[in-house]
Amino acid sequence: KAEDAGMGKRRFLVLAAAHIFGSEELSALAPAVAELSPRPYLALGPADAEAAGVKSGDMVDLAVPGALVPLAARIVPGLAPGVAIVPAGLGGVPWQGLPARGRITRRPSA
Repeated sequence: KAEDAGMGKRRFLVLAAAHIFGSEELSALAPAVAELSPRPYLALGPADAEAAGVKSGDMVDLAVPGALVPLAARIVPGLAPGVAIVPAGLGGVPWQGLPARGRITRRPSA
């Protein structure tokens, strides 16, 4: 379990990252741009993912002040330990209040 690995107890610095397609709030409403926009995700560095037993595509819950959001994990080489990234501007991702400290919990497998 993630809690056993300390992931759910540890606080991450959650940052927002812009993407070429979909980061501007109105651009994602255009069908052609929406097709090119990434799906919502939470990026973790390899060390944090390994410590928590999280693989790319696993579902995790991101808890930041005012929001609890389920997101697919994405492993990003070179991302510093203790840092998590979500895409800016995508619907359902709480990027407006970032940077913020948050907790990440691995969701149980179905």
